[in-house]
Amino acid sequence: CDEVTRLGQVKVDAWGGWTRGDTYFTFGCNEVVTSRQLRAGQTLDIRIEFSTASPEPVPVHALRFGAHRVLGEADVAAAVEAARAADIVVMFAGLNGEWDNEGLDRTSIELPHRQNQLIARVAGANPRTVVVLQTGSPVLLPWLDAVPAVLQAWYPGQECGNAIADVLLGTAEPGGRLPQTWPRRVEDTVA
Repeated sequence: CDEVTRLGQVKVDAWGGWTRGDTYFTFGCNEVVTSRQLRAGQTLDIRIEFSTASPEPVPVHALRFGAHRVLGEADVAAAVEAARAADIVVMFAGLNGEWDNEGLDRTSIELPHRQNQLIARVAGANPRTVVVLQTGSPVLLPWLDAVPAVLQAWYPGQECGNAIADVLLGTAEPGGRLPQTWPRRVEDTVA
């Protein structure tokens, strides 16, 4: 979509060219996305019109709306400076329901949103960087040789913070072993 700054302009339209896509177990249309720079404290009026009508019969009717802060160069630089001054770094990275769910297939096994770059640069600033991953499946770890430890936490639920802290502090042994093979490179995968 072209960026339109006037009020009342349509930013995203998933009705006009609706076709079945990869969302909601292939019963939803493909995601339609737009970007807009916002300032802290800025107020926006957002209007969402939703209908369950679709060009073909589908058993699932859903709407997903979201916004997120994009990780910028200033954020990466701040993390690198903080890592340089720290005795040890514990960095959390991974996926969430936007990238890792049963209703769609990911197009890549890379960590999204510059996470690999962030981890590599932080580990370069502090070699005592431990990475805690929260993913439901393998991802590429191009920075693996630069960190002394990686904890794959999967998605442990509401006691996530306590469980991860117990493992990191040595109160509990993680106990599990990887039930999947994690490729070193995408070329190492069977797909």
